[in-house]
Amino acid sequence: KNQHRNRGRGRSVMRRTVIAVCIILLAVTFSAWGEERIIVDSGHTKSVNDSEFSRNGKQLYTGSDDGTVRIWNTETQRIVNKLQISHLPIINVAVDPSGSKVALIESDQISAYHLSVWDVEEGREIFSHKISEVPLFLRFSPRGTYLLYGLTDFNSLHFLNPENGNQLNPLNKSIGIVSEIYMSETENTLITYSPTGSIRYWDMNSGEEKISARRTERDLQETHILPGANYMTGIKNNSLYLVNLVNGNARELVRYERIHRIAYNEDSFEIVMLVRTDSVNRFVFHTLAPDQRNGGISSSPQSVPGPPQISTPLAYNGSRVYFTDSEGAIYSQPPYRRTAETFARSLLLSVSDIHFSSENLYLATDNKLLVFSSKAFASDQPTENLSFNLRTYENPIQGETGLISLSPREAILYPKSGGNGHLYRFSNGSFKELRNVLSGPIISASRYNEYILLLEESGKVRIIDPDTGQEHFNYSPYGLRTVEKVSGDALLAALKSRNVMGTPLMKINTNTGETVPVRDDNLLMFELAHDEVTGSVYSIGFLERKGSLRTVLKQHQGPNYERVTPLISYPGENDNATIAIAPVSSRVYTSLGYGNVHMYAWNGFTTLDQVEHIPRDLYVHKQLLYSLNDNSTISVWDTQNGQSLFTIYLFEDSGWAVVSTEGEYYSSNDAASRIIRVEK
Repeated sequence: KNQHRNRGRGRSVMRRTVIAVCIILLAVTFSAWGEERIIVDSGHTKSVNDSEFSRNGKQLYTGSDDGTVRIWNTETQRIVNKLQISHLPIINVAVDPSGSKVALIESDQISAYHLSVWDVEEGREIFSHKISEVPLFLRFSPRGTYLLYGLTDFNSLHFLNPENGNQLNPLNKSIGIVSEIYMSETENTLITYSPTGSIRYWDMNSGEEKISARRTERDLQETHILPGANYMTGIKNNSLYLVNLVNGNARELVRYERIHRIAYNEDSFEIVMLVRTDSVNRFVFHTLAPDQRNGGISSSPQSVPGPPQISTPLAYNGSRVYFTDSEGAIYSQPPYRRTAETFARSLLLSVSDIHFSSENLYLATDNKLLVFSSKAFASDQPTENLSFNLRTYENPIQGETGLISLSPREAILYPKSGGNGHLYRFSNGSFKELRNVLSGPIISASRYNEYILLLEESGKVRIIDPDTGQEHFNYSPYGLRTVEKVSGDALLAALKSRNVMGTPLMKINTNTGETVPVRDDNLLMFELAHDEVTGSVYSIGFLERKGSLRTVLKQHQGPNYERVTPLISYPGENDNATIAIAPVSSRVYTSLGYGNVHMYAWNGFTTLDQVEHIPRDLYVHKQLLYSLNDNSTISVWDTQNGQSLFTIYLFEDSGWAVVSTEGEYYSSNDAASRIIRVEK
């Protein structure tokens, strides 16, 4: 493909911190960007959890399990901004009236719950708080004076100053659990609804109740106070209720087999629901109109067929309904129409593994083997005079594939899950099937001198000649998670759990098959890396302390690796973290802790430049560090100074883009239209 090059203004953002040898990592957020940044026009890579329109309805904000908030132009259907918030899923999104701030709930919905507010234009976190749970609601007041949220405790309702996160207390007493609020445009009056069936009116100036509480229907879900604040709708037992906020009277409007989702047009009395009726999903549009005969509101529902499957959320701005699927794609559909259009989806190619030989970067997908060539991958000055070439080959495995490089033009392909159970040698553009048949997928693979070391999902360890497929070692212990070559002919194996000897590590002699337990107090280990220069082994696994689980990076030294030093501890489970060791300098790189890459050397830890992706699998090649990120992009750092150099994007249609930290990009011609330059 022809190559497109574009230069632009920009600057590198580098954050470097030297800290003590043993550190504790907390949830990671991302630095503000420079004068100009480049965004690749592509959708979420994981499911979307929440969405909200800007006040004029022209922008749609979406938060996803991929840890990003993306902002879309609803007219052009293109992305206009992206915030990589953290490794945690974004559960809730709230947009302030000016559109300059966004409030978020980040959570694993187990133990980590964070509320943060971000400056959208600067990509800067304004403040962050730990909270105890996902709130019942998250909302800015009409003039942006308050950020409000509610928890399931007696002091449920919280008011924050959105400029600094300070707690405010405009009301004079606690009011129990609050699940819905409405504040007048002047911010003088607050209406609250509690699951106990209580409606209250509050004077925001005095902090006192204006009138006595009104009683109404209890335990309404997905409540929403309609424009004018005279009525509220809610869901209970798959019925839509309408509540008169003045007197508390509630009546059931309609019942369905199941109500999946509900959304409101904030400027009118229109409601759209995704319901299940007669075993079919349907969109039902309700227009609530004043009814003079009974002094209330009448409902005029109309329905059209809905999608067979839908994920959270559902959004409606009067002109279109927006909904998502479990993969993060967003669809839009005009009201009362029967067909939906794709609004946005991820265009990135899913990459299962990468490897290197000289100037070649090998990338494996389920269907293709891609060879990306550039002197940048082998140069001491990787950002000068860049050019790239991409060659594509059919992947004979036709499934999730791993790679082991053998020489500048050769690599071994192996099945990581599914596939056809064979190894293939790729050489000079063609594939050769090795005659050794596997018993199942490979969960760990590496070089073993001139051979390759494989750990099959069944637990079988094998050492195979990559030229002939001949097997030189075969051992079948139980419950191995990964295996690594260490000194001499020995292997170090990590177990899925502690064995009868009370340790998750054991040493295997490949000459005799003898196994020796290696002392460690982890519950399990899933990552091992051996430093051939120092002889140390580094591990990542789970450790339990005082009833809580932590993910720990350790250093193991000594003849039997009995001297163990914890280096980094992260609260919770981070089972995607990896280790890479620079072969000459013995610097250790890890993606433990999400969001950042940390380097360990003799003088402690250093944090490399942050990137707008979640680093996952790390590799060192020449003087460069590579990360196959959580979204299948590939980020590259200079190991000499820790600076971020560029990120590689590969697209489903075989297009590609290389975006540098300095605001310059290279791309195939067909990918140039996906590059969006955002200036402050």
